[in-house]
Amino acid sequence: MAFRTDKIYIALLLLLGMLGKNAVGQTTLRYRMTPGENLKYRMTMSMNQRSNADGMNMDMGSNTFSIMHIHCERADSGTFTCTMILDTGTVSLAIPDEIRPSVGLDSVMPIENLEAKRTRITFSPSGHILSFIPLDTPATLNALLKGANLDVEKYTEMFGGLPSKPVAPGDTWTTEMNDSTNLNGMGTMYLTGTTVYTFKRIADTLHHHCAVIGSAATMNVKGAIYLQDVVVSGAGDMTGTIYFDIEKGAMVASTGTGETTSNMELKGEGSMKQTFTSSLEMVLIP
Repeated sequence: MAFRTDKIYIALLLLLGMLGKNAVGQTTLRYRMTPGENLKYRMTMSMNQRSNADGMNMDMGSNTFSIMHIHCERADSGTFTCTMILDTGTVSLAIPDEIRPSVGLDSVMPIENLEAKRTRITFSPSGHILSFIPLDTPATLNALLKGANLDVEKYTEMFGGLPSKPVAPGDTWTTEMNDSTNLNGMGTMYLTGTTVYTFKRIADTLHHHCAVIGSAATMNVKGAIYLQDVVVSGAGDMTGTIYFDIEKGAMVASTGTGETTSNMELKGEGSMKQTFTSSLEMVLIP
């Protein structure tokens, strides 16, 4: 039998093609920061709440605008340590006229008690928050934040849980959350959730070379508020899109919308159902 080098050559090409199939077009998504680097984001959030108790509905809403600075203090051992500061912001409230006098809130309020207050975060190159420490927040908020053990998980969602391996458009990966929150001694909430990320495409958009990542999350919460003898349960769904600069290693923008329904059972007093719809947008400011 003749030795056919052409067939061997073709076979080698096919083999190399099979071996390289998963590597071609893959991208490693990682945060990159250097000490002294500063990032600034414009944040807008809207929330609407409908409460139903004894067959009566009440609607409330809010719109929040703020500027957030992120300053990198250290970048070592595969982690980044940064401080987050809210520079300025306002909250616009939509409150029913019949309860406005009782709550004593204006329609538009500056967030003076949060301005220039620092929070130190440490996170991995994949965007997973390793620690969350309020530094000089107001005493009331500081106590609540320190008690909220799930904040590290919550802020991971803000930065986007990047995949552990190189990915190509069409790939998906999943993050899980299973944590509890101590409500400053007043109760405990248990939160579970799953977020599925999808690498949609690579695009030149927002003046950056971005990986466009979609997210779809489901969440369940249950717990109790001891002093008021209240049992809480709820579930929600959220979807969003992250624009991540592949070369710079920074989030350029993040948008999301969600709806959560909760039920509060007050022992001997009935129940109240609440539905929250929300939207959030973060955009990097040049």
